[in-house]
Amino acid sequence: MSLFKIVREPIQPISEPSAAAGGYVTFEGRVRDRNDGRDVVSVEYEAFDSMVEREGAAVIAEAIERFGLISAHAVHRAGLLRVGETAVWIEAAGVHRAEAFAACRAIIDAIKRRLPIWKKERYVDGDDEWVHCSDHALDITAKDYYARQAILPEIGQTGQQRLANASVLVVGAGGLGAPALLYLAGAGVGRIGICEPDRLEIENLHRQVIFRAEDVGRPKAQLAAAAVRALNPLIEVVPYQEAATPDNVAALIDSYDIVLDCTDSFVTKFLLNDACIDGGKPLIQASIYRYEGHVMTVRPGSEGGCLRCLWPVTPN
Repeated sequence: MSLFKIVREPIQPISEPSAAAGGYVTFEGRVRDRNDGRDVVSVEYEAFDSMVEREGAAVIAEAIERFGLISAHAVHRAGLLRVGETAVWIEAAGVHRAEAFAACRAIIDAIKRRLPIWKKERYVDGDDEWVHCSDHALDITAKDYYARQAILPEIGQTGQQRLANASVLVVGAGGLGAPALLYLAGAGVGRIGICEPDRLEIENLHRQVIFRAEDVGRPKAQLAAAAVRALNPLIEVVPYQEAATPDNVAALIDSYDIVLDCTDSFVTKFLLNDACIDGGKPLIQASIYRYEGHVMTVRPGSEGGCLRCLWPVTPN
C-alpha cells in the first residue's frame, strides 16, 4: 500500500496494523450537508494526481519519522462526492496511543495546508463555489512568489498589481494553450479561464506539456486547471469543459479582459474574431503549422483590422 493515494472511487479502508501497534488511530473526513450557513448537495475535488501523491507521500513520511510511528497511510478522493461520502481517510499506528493521535492530527493539517487539492461546493439553490482553495498556500505570499519578476523596472509592483487585476480567457488547451497557460499563471494574471471541450489523448502528450500520461482519458479543461493552480495557488482558475459556440461565446468572453485563441479550427477562430469585435475585447490569435508559427492581435476599434478583414468568408 502506497503512503498516499488519490482515488476516484469510494474509499475502502483496508488496514492490517502491526501487532506491535499499541495505538492505532484512523480519521475520516466526510462531506457534510451544510457549510457557512448554506445547504450542500455535493462537492467536487480537483487534484493534479502525480504532484499531490508525491507531496502527500512526503507528508506521511515526515509524520512517521517525527512521531516514531510504525506505519501511516492516507487516501484522498477526487471527483464528485455526495453528502456523507468519505473525502479523506488516514491511519496512524504507533507503539503508544499518544503519538498515533498526534500524528493523525498533524497529517490532516498538513494535507489541508500543503496539497494542491481544490474543492467546489454545490448548493441546494443550484449555485456552486470554490472554497478553501488557498489552504495549501498559506506559506506563499505574492511578494515572495513574484519577487524576481517585480524587480524588473518595466514591471515593478505597479505592473505586478495590474497583472493581478487582469483576466485572460484561453480558448484551447493544446500545443499552444498548454505552455501559454503556464506562463500566464507564472506571470501572475489574476484570473485565467480555460475553454477546452476535449479529453486527453495519448498522442497529445509529446507537445502538450501541461499534462501527464496517467491522465489520459480525463477532461483537459479540468486537468489544465489543476496544473495551473498547482503552479500558482495565488490566482483564480476557471475551467470550461465545453467548446466555444455561437450560443455561448458571448457569455464566455464577457467577464475577461483579453481572449487568447489557441485553437486549431478556422470555424472557432472566426467565431472568436467576430465575438471579440462585437464585444470590444482584445483578441490574440495564434496558430502553428509544422515549423511555422503565426500570431496576430486584434484590437476592436483600432485601424489594425481583424481576421475577417483579411478573409471575409470563413475558410472550409
